[in-house]
Amino acid sequence: MKRPDSMRAIEASGARGRVHRLACKVLLPTLIGLLLTSTGCQLMTGGDATALIPPNPDLNFRILHTEPCTGCREFHEPGNPMTFYGLPRRVIRAEDIVGLRRYEQHGEEGIVLRFVPAADAKIRNLSQGNIGKQMAVMIGDEPVRISTIQSAFSGAMVITGYTLPQREALFQRMTSAAAKDAKSAAAE
Repeated sequence: MKRPDSMRAIEASGARGRVHRLACKVLLPTLIGLLLTSTGCQLMTGGDATALIPPNPDLNFRILHTEPCTGCREFHEPGNPMTFYGLPRRVIRAEDIVGLRRYEQHGEEGIVLRFVPAADAKIRNLSQGNIGKQMAVMIGDEPVRISTIQSAFSGAMVITGYTLPQREALFQRMTSAAAKDAKSAAAE
């Protein structure tokens, strides 16, 4: 018996969805460093079941270089003797981020950042133009993690390459409320 075209289309769509989910859940998490994923992977895997935690208001990201540049300042990642250089411009800010959640899959620890839809085009262009370059996770002007951009991303990204204690320490810094400045703390 011949199946109707609509039935074949549904079966083909289901197979593509299974392949897409497999790629998003198995292949992408194997990247080391800054794992960048697409909005499609996040939507297809159903990874949104876990509640997102709002970002630290001082959380931001900057593109860094390994060579000095005009107008750049030096940045040092804790525990890394290498010097990085970057402009003071924050390319991704806390207001570009919906929230964060812990990422644990296939024995790998990481952090998922979900971006606001209005920032998708900006973030996609930024990541496409800087593949292979360094991106720093910053709290204010202090780098807390520097990783290499592996591929373009827009709706979300996953930062990996941690032990559980390292991931927890970074997650706490990325989601904690900003410390009050000394003047407002003294006034209370």
